[in-house]
Amino acid sequence: MRNLFTFLFAAAFSVSLLGQQLVQVKDIRNVSSADLANCNDTSAYYLDTVKVVCYVVTAGNLSEVVSSSINGANGTRPFIWVNDTANGGAVGPFTGLEVMGVNWSTSQATSGFTSLISGDLVEITGVVGMFNGATQFQPLNNNSINILSGNNPTFTPQRVKVGDLNDQNQVNKLVTGEKWEGAFIEVKNVTVTN
Repeated sequence: MRNLFTFLFAAAFSVSLLGQQLVQVKDIRNVSSADLANCNDTSAYYLDTVKVVCYVVTAGNLSEVVSSSINGANGTRPFIWVNDTANGGAVGPFTGLEVMGVNWSTSQATSGFTSLISGDLVEITGVVGMFNGATQFQPLNNNSINILSGNNPTFTPQRVKVGDLNDQNQVNKLVTGEKWEGAFIEVKNVTVTN
């Protein structure tokens, strides 16, 4: 009996190491009002490895940042933005997430990443990180992205006031603006002065 218990415990522990926790984009992005009021916008999943099912909002070949630290993909870091699947993929507070198409473990461009298109339903296993104050998700390796289906709903941006994002001195307003980080939004009647 003791050997059976030891075997079952070892098997359960091994399975827990292999499988990643399935979370929603909203779980990763949501930060309490109290934390935001205290200037803490760090995800509760920071540096955790998780699995997310989400919709691709921007295609993987539309946003690339030149980088000498990335191997492959002609020295660029491709990005996509994804949205939570709740409510049919409707854009809302804390539903958007930035995904950098560079493998967490190798700093190599994730193969096939630039082939992702808007409307793809994907499953991504990766690490929740941060860059320059923004939550950023990175695939673990080249096998971390699975396309589950394509031709899913198109996305309608949420209209947001600039005053919800920044104050008149261009300082971020975490309490009202953080929820729109990474989300597909629209700002109207804005004049760029600087």
